[in-house]
Amino acid sequence: MQNLIPNGSFEAGLSEWEATPSGVTLIKTETKRFVMLRAGSRSAAICSDPIPVKPGAAYVVEIERAMRGDCDIAVISPGSLLHPDHLGEVIPTEDKVRVQLTAKPGDKVGIAKVLLTPVGERLQIENVRSTAGFRKTGDPFEILCEVRNTGSKVVGSAVARLVSTQHELVDEHRHDVPIAAIDVGGSHRLSWPVIKQRMALAPFTVEVEYSQGTIRATGSTLRHLPKPPAVNPTSAVATGRRWFSVSSRSLRLTAHETDLDYSPALLSTVSGTEIGIVPALAQIVLPGGSVVPLWSKIKQSAPGGVELTGRNEWMEWTMNVKADVATRGVGIELKAMGKKRLPGVRLELLGFQTMVPMAFANGVAKLDVAKESVRLAWSASMPRADFALVASAESGLAVMRSEPFTLSPGLLRATASVSPADTAIVRT
Repeated sequence: MQNLIPNGSFEAGLSEWEATPSGVTLIKTETKRFVMLRAGSRSAAICSDPIPVKPGAAYVVEIERAMRGDCDIAVISPGSLLHPDHLGEVIPTEDKVRVQLTAKPGDKVGIAKVLLTPVGERLQIENVRSTAGFRKTGDPFEILCEVRNTGSKVVGSAVARLVSTQHELVDEHRHDVPIAAIDVGGSHRLSWPVIKQRMALAPFTVEVEYSQGTIRATGSTLRHLPKPPAVNPTSAVATGRRWFSVSSRSLRLTAHETDLDYSPALLSTVSGTEIGIVPALAQIVLPGGSVVPLWSKIKQSAPGGVELTGRNEWMEWTMNVKADVATRGVGIELKAMGKKRLPGVRLELLGFQTMVPMAFANGVAKLDVAKESVRLAWSASMPRADFALVASAESGLAVMRSEPFTLSPGLLRATASVSPADTAIVRT
């Protein structure tokens, strides 16, 4: 892709760049040409002239160093200040931006080239889910997802397919499904009606083929309907044969044992109004997008909560499900011991799915359930990475998702809670 920054390699010196009064030097030799940022007691910086971009499109910001050193990279416009994410990408919200490089006091770095390049055509499969958790065993359900244009160019055409040997589909959905043109930032919703599921746990793969290749996302459906406690609990923590329930003064989380141990849970109010389900209390998202739910068994229960335990090839863990007294919500505390080093992992906690109308504003979900309105807020924390609430009102989904981090041998701790919005304490 073409570099959008004029004079990005400084062939014309500092033409089309602004610089701080001191600490910026153009170095020219027979073999090299670069800009030296040498910050003394004050920062040294250069900033490009305005560059036309498409709002909502994704761009990669890169620098090539002539000399080692640290500098801060920012993409600025009148209304925003953006920093590249872990992939070096930014998504401008205005039609002109400037790229600024800053060496903080005491730092120095040699910059040979600065690049701002559009990512081109790119699709991403998002919000893979099903309605199986809301249907009685044996009833038809749907497998759903969205295909989003996360690139910088309109994707003119694509086709999608559901690959599964365990799902019997309606005839017209057994073949490739055409996808109309998707504009930058836009999405297309896909749905596959399932007549029958042949196994209790049925994996599937969604494939989308377009000009840049084929992208895939995996999922599975479980023949299980999350339901309320088998009896009306009289305490905050209640257990029975193959079920447990944890409640605060406002919310209750109930899980029954399934073919995947204790997996989908029902979230309800203490009065018994069913709000939605938690498909997985916690899961890790591997580089490339594969999702690994942390299915767990009951280790023990006590008045303070229920302790679960589990293991897979990447980690072993305990997870405490308990009432969050401060917020009148319910939460989890995860303690995991990593077995392998794996960079670029994300952790997702208390993922939520509902079939009732839901709206989001300022990180709060408003659900109109039966005759009452429920407002929910999520929070999560972990020493090694920040969390953000990723929500889609149209899809009925919400999850606390961490920024990418490196999973390594050693202890990992994280907490999360879902609470009534009027009492939630937001933690980041």
